[in-house]
This record gives sequence, C-alpha cells and structure tokens, in this order.
Amino acid sequence: MNFKKRENNFLVTKIKKRRKLETLIVIRYPNLNDPFFYNIFRARVHRLFCGIFLILRARRNGSIMTIRPQKRYPTIACCGLDCGLCPRYYTEGMSKCPGCAGPAFFEKHPPCAKITCCVTGRGLEVCGECDDFPCAEKFGSWMSDGVQYDSFLTYQRILNNLELVREQGVERYVQLQKTRIDLLETMLKSYNDGRSKSYYCIAAILLRTEDIKVALEETKKKIETIALDDYKTRAKILKILLKEIAMKQGIELKLRKKR
Repeated sequence: MNFKKRENNFLVTKIKKRRKLETLIVIRYPNLNDPFFYNIFRARVHRLFCGIFLILRARRNGSIMTIRPQKRYPTIACCGLDCGLCPRYYTEGMSKCPGCAGPAFFEKHPPCAKITCCVTGRGLEVCGECDDFPCAEKFGSWMSDGVQYDSFLTYQRILNNLELVREQGVERYVQLQKTRIDLLETMLKSYNDGRSKSYYCIAAILLRTEDIKVALEETKKKIETIALDDYKTRAKILKILLKEIAMKQGIELKLRKKR
C-alpha cells in the first residue's frame, strides 16, 4: 500500500483491484500509529469477534431464534387475498399454508414485502388499515394487472376486500368472511370429488353467499337418492348449479392466466 496523504488523523490510500481493473477503491481508516485511534480500533474489533462467537455458540446450542410477526387474522392477507378461501389453506400435510403470517408461515414462504411493511413495520393486519393505502410502491402494478390476471388464487376481490376493511374494519370483514369459509368447508366436506377444491374456492370468493346457500339447498334435494360416497355425482350436480348462477351474473369460475 502506498499512503498518499493524511487528513484529520485519518490515512487515505488507493488500492488497485485484482486482474488489473481500472476502477480504484478509496479506503479511509484510522491512523493506527496514533495510540488514541489504535485503542478504539482494538476495542471495536474485540467486541465484534466476541459478538460473532456468542452468536455461533447460541446457534450451535439451539438457544437462538428469530422472532417473526404473527397476525391475529391469517385468513385475510395484508394484500387483500382471501387466504381462508385458498386451496392451499385446506391442503393436508407439509404443503398446507397457515394463512398470511400465520403459525410457521415463514418456514414455508419467502419473505413478503407487504408483511414487512404492514405487520412488522406498522403493527397492522391488512394494508387497508393504513393511512397510505393504496400506496404506489406496493399496489402500483396490482391496480392494473391485479384486476385482469390471477395466480394460484383469484385476485378479483382484492381491492374490494381492502376497501371493506378500510370502511368497516378488519373485525367486521373477518365476520363476513367466516360465512364464506363455512360454506366452502361444507362444499369440500360433502361434495368434493378430489378435483373440485379450486373450483369451490373460486366460487366461495366470487359468488354471493345467498346464491351459494341456494345452490347447496337445491343440490341437497337432488342427491337424496344418490349414495353418500358417490362424490363424483354429487360434485357434478353442485358445480352445474354454481356455474348457472355465475353465468347469470357474468362471472367465470376459473383462474385468469396471463398469456
């Protein structure tokens, strides 16, 4: 190293990168020839290595853990998705989703910027409770693409859900959502042929609860002579009724994929 000059008890040096790159890095560091700066430097290095040692030992002993935020209502996502009406919420086994920031959520999902901002940063349950909603940073693209395309779950009701939370509160929304969850669980329990879970989830999100109740009542009348274990026939009848209701309202009960 070639020392170039001295400024305010600091030494400034330029080091050329390897492989003869043209970029030069300027590094400023204390003049360790000065006893005052040398003692400060030694103390800080000592604390740094002590901290690293304690962290590594705690991890080895299993006594260190990361505190993750957990929501009171994981059935409604920060972004407005109906997690309580999602197929993965009713999946059995390790792939089951606990809902947005629910128990063991961060062990199964990558970090989420909306959870970091909403739950961790502001202590909220849903972005609709925030004074800055809708912020361009988090919802800019959703305002355009979110109403046109879906992912693993339909996005068509996201903004409506958030507006309802904003106007009536998250507790009221969860109460209304509970009715839909009960209807969905009834369909999954009594009319699931093993291939209709996603269809019922979409219907539970998009159709009115009164219409779903009517479809279930009519289905119940039509399957009186059908065996209880004949789920294929039972599911076919219910899906036909749900489709007829959806068509009358101009609703398509399928995910809209971006081509």
